[in-house]
Amino acid sequence: MDVQPFVYGERPWLVSVDEPEVAAYFRAEGALELFPVGADIAFGRERRLYFIENGLVATIPEPGVGIARVVGLFGANTTLGLVRALRRGGGRMKLRAVTLSAVRTKTIPLDVFDDWLASQPVELRMRVLQNCISKSECQLEGVLVNDLQSVNARLLWLVETLFVAAARPLEPGFAPLPWPITISTLSMMAHTTREMASRGISEWCREGVFKRDGRRLLVDRTRLKVALEAVE
Repeated sequence: MDVQPFVYGERPWLVSVDEPEVAAYFRAEGALELFPVGADIAFGRERRLYFIENGLVATIPEPGVGIARVVGLFGANTTLGLVRALRRGGGRMKLRAVTLSAVRTKTIPLDVFDDWLASQPVELRMRVLQNCISKSECQLEGVLVNDLQSVNARLLWLVETLFVAAARPLEPGFAPLPWPITISTLSMMAHTTREMASRGISEWCREGVFKRDGRRLLVDRTRLKVALEAVE
């Protein structure tokens, strides 16, 4: 993303990819587990890590812990539970994960991963710790965007972040969202109501940044980036 008025993270919501050695370990040793779109994973209560090979996952506080609001996005080459493993000793968290697409993961028990990491050189362990700090900063940046910017601005950042998560190159003209994201999900990401999110999308449609095609939302990313510069 060319326009980055951020404080802590390199981007809002979307966490940094894992260190290459961690990704290689999960690919070699992890057990394959597949999830359909809309799957609910109570990973905050499990002693298991999920390395995402492809797909997109949102983390959300469990029911009963405030209203449903997305706090982080995990794309390809990121591990659900890695920060918890290093910062909380694997203790339970009131946090769940919902798949926003079909997701392919490799899973490893937390204790097994801990033993592997403890056997690695200090330099790698330090990089993994720094990577976890970066992941937390990206989630914190999402909180700041939601707290400090208007709903319309949040929607722009969210849509651009979704394209980044899919590693889609910038192309001219309109393109559909790369994930099967609903307005309700966008509102949870933007920490607003569905009505406010729908109103914001309609306003950006009038500005020519978005366009509706039936139930699909199309985006002109060139105009989106211009709009982001204007709202910064």
